[in-house]
Amino acid sequence: MKLFALLVLLFSNAWAQEEYAFTLQGNFPVSSQSFIPINVTYTISWNETGNRIDGIYTDDYFGTEVPVSGTTTSYGRSLEAVLPNPVQGVKTLNFIVTQVGQYNGQVNLTITLKNENGGPVNQVPDLAVMNSRILASTPDNESCSLGFGVLAGFCGQYAGTIKETSDANNRCNLLVPGVTKLVMNEDKTVRIYFNTQEGRLTGRPFHYLGLLPLGLSDPNVVMTQEACSPLPNTQFTTRNCKVLNLTGAFQESGETPSFTGTYTITERQTGLRCIYNLSLLRDIEY
Repeated sequence: MKLFALLVLLFSNAWAQEEYAFTLQGNFPVSSQSFIPINVTYTISWNETGNRIDGIYTDDYFGTEVPVSGTTTSYGRSLEAVLPNPVQGVKTLNFIVTQVGQYNGQVNLTITLKNENGGPVNQVPDLAVMNSRILASTPDNESCSLGFGVLAGFCGQYAGTIKETSDANNRCNLLVPGVTKLVMNEDKTVRIYFNTQEGRLTGRPFHYLGLLPLGLSDPNVVMTQEACSPLPNTQFTTRNCKVLNLTGAFQESGETPSFTGTYTITERQTGLRCIYNLSLLRDIEY
């Protein structure tokens, strides 16, 4: 009990020093030299910046506090804690969580214990409790902060590689002269502009993709908008409605925000569609 109280005190002090948006609490069995499985109770606390995870891991068996790193994807999260020294042949603890975004409640995950060479020592499923909350964001650019969640500070113009992967009926021509740009505005609107030059957007044709969801806790975005009027740089039937869909993720590429994803235009009545893959870097910050 004294050891457990000490661990609680140490963890409480760490929590007080830094706020974490996400926590995961659970337990898993490990084999011991006495052949009696030991039940390890753990807590992981972390923050997410873009798709990067940084935090701390603590339990009542392997270590009082170990740094955690990892990544988020559209399928979940991968978190990893590396022990300073192996314990019972275990050097690394890897947690794969099948939950995206902000969530409070029970989550399924897989825990893999690895040796010094990275080989698996044991792998067990677990049912843990996850808690998350939105922390106050204090980016340098306050106008691109409130309501943006993890995308605070990402406003601006994004340009780069745009590849047409499907347009069997030649309905779209988005790769026109000038620069095609994805733009995240300070009012949370997202648009794709065509024929831009030197960052000038005034008077340029564009596709409106809608508003970012409020307080995003995940860098992955799915935006869908319907356009029932003529759509610039396309040759769909004027009276037919088109469904515009943008899916992908805003991330940090070094010190430069980036966007990687897919833009799809589908004519609702006929099902004809154009698909473009986007790999963009922010070249103008708002």
